[in-house]
Amino acid sequence: VDISMNEMLVRSILTSATVFATTLIMNIFGTGLVQNFAFAMNVGVIVGAYSSIFLAPPFFLYISRKWYSGVAPAKRRGLPASPEPTASVASKADEPEE
Repeated sequence: VDISMNEMLVRSILTSATVFATTLIMNIFGTGLVQNFAFAMNVGVIVGAYSSIFLAPPFFLYISRKWYSGVAPAKRRGLPASPEPTASVASKADEPEE
């Protein structure tokens, strides 16, 4: 989990920086509607980057600790870890009728 969180952090920062740089250039060199669109994109990229970098990882850890506190899901519900094998329909069809 730690490795995947670190990879997600690096990927989010690089993606956000790339998109922000592109839309910033569009905002500087664009005209009229392009500048308006680029400004809206810049705001969205900043909010999205903040969300994915600072809000998502703590939320993920909270959920994973609350729901999956190191106990197998079957044991939490009081079920056996592996269910008993059931007879298949084909094996019942092969049995002779009485």
